[in-house]
Amino acid sequence: MNTAIQIPESLNYKHILELTTEKIPNGAVVVFDRSLRYLFARGESLKKHGLENVVGKRLYDILPEDAWKQLEPYYWAALQGESQHLNYDNGEGYFWTRFEPVWEKDKVIAGMVLVVEITNLILEKGQLSNKMHMISHDTKSPYNSIIGLLNLHQLVPCEEEKEHILQRIEQICKDGLQYIEGVLEENMAQVNFEELLVNLKNILAVHPNRFRVHFSYQLHLKSQLQFNLSLLRSLIENLVLNSYKYYDPQKEDSFVKLHLREDDTHLYLKVEDNGLGIEEEKQADIFKLGQRTHVEAASGYGVGLSIVQNIIEELQGNISLHSQLSQGTQITIQIPNS
Repeated sequence: MNTAIQIPESLNYKHILELTTEKIPNGAVVVFDRSLRYLFARGESLKKHGLENVVGKRLYDILPEDAWKQLEPYYWAALQGESQHLNYDNGEGYFWTRFEPVWEKDKVIAGMVLVVEITNLILEKGQLSNKMHMISHDTKSPYNSIIGLLNLHQLVPCEEEKEHILQRIEQICKDGLQYIEGVLEENMAQVNFEELLVNLKNILAVHPNRFRVHFSYQLHLKSQLQFNLSLLRSLIENLVLNSYKYYDPQKEDSFVKLHLREDDTHLYLKVEDNGLGIEEEKQADIFKLGQRTHVEAASGYGVGLSIVQNIIEELQGNISLHSQLSQGTQITIQIPNS
């Protein structure tokens, strides 16, 4: 095997993965190879269910047949380069699970699974299908950021840069947990927009299109606004990442611009780009779940903009869209100040 896949022998990878699992209460991170053999496994969730000693064993060795048959397709999908999530009930607990490929250049060298047990949340709050759907989608970007930083950590020679990467991974983990808690608890808090945008820029810094698209933003805010931080973050990130996703490769000056301003009663948010644009006949339904455009340009399931629509409804705001094919798209949102 290549060194990048030999995670148990790689102190760099082990250190970062151990750091990651420490930041995930009731969670776990596992890495597996092409024989579905575990290369790394760590986390509270594994210990709780007696699965902490699985390194060197295969999926089929540690789980009953009905369980591995349910999970096996997701493992193989990750090894084929696909990202998927599963809300999984094993009879003893309920788990939010994300499966991701681990890339080295243009080749998938392993698979990774992030698991968070949410049994208590389900018991306390009842069915969380809509919110878990949002969490499953929105944590994909920070999760991919961690994977990108794992690869970068192994490449950089400078110890100072390596430490900086570790700090970024730790911050991504903290931000992710804060986001999940905010969605579930519906907490209102004063918004630090500069800090919120720093988190966004950290995600964009490892986005596959980071060298092709220029991001800029303008803030015209005076008062101290209070919102559900997680919902506001999800709203902005989904809009900006959607524009990144559908940039126009024929243009040399691709851009995404974010504008935020307020008046006495509302917060106004506008995201504009000069990307591929949206066909006129698809614009009326573009915010519905499963609706996609330019399917040949990027993969996906038509989830991001439907999440935006759900958030706008929850915040009692409204949204408008103006788009021209091959010219770009502008989405404007108006949300009442709390």
